[in-house]
Amino acid sequence: MSTEKNRAAHRRLQQDVWQRHRVEALNELTTEDVKAHFLPPGLPPGREGLKLFVSAYLAAFPDGHNTVEGQVVEGDYSMMRLTFTGTHAGALMQQIGAIPASG
Repeated sequence: MSTEKNRAAHRRLQQDVWQRHRVEALNELTTEDVKAHFLPPGLPPGREGLKLFVSAYLAAFPDGHNTVEGQVVEGDYSMMRLTFTGTHAGALMQQIGAIPASG
């Protein structure tokens, strides 16, 4: 994937998935074996685990918002630095022993 296509896909991931809560967009934006290095133990690898992680976060932080602070893209590699804000309104990560809502 070209650098510009990779940059656009990563930005779309932030907009469609995290901001618009369209978890199904991960089917278009990731491969089945995507490497999400931030997945906690207990979740399956790849797209399946990423969908579970995103769904859990969106349920726990229904008003959550990511602000993109910076992005670095080199060929197939893309990294974003984000600031996340939101209200912890629901239990988080049922798969690994939920963290109760803190408000």
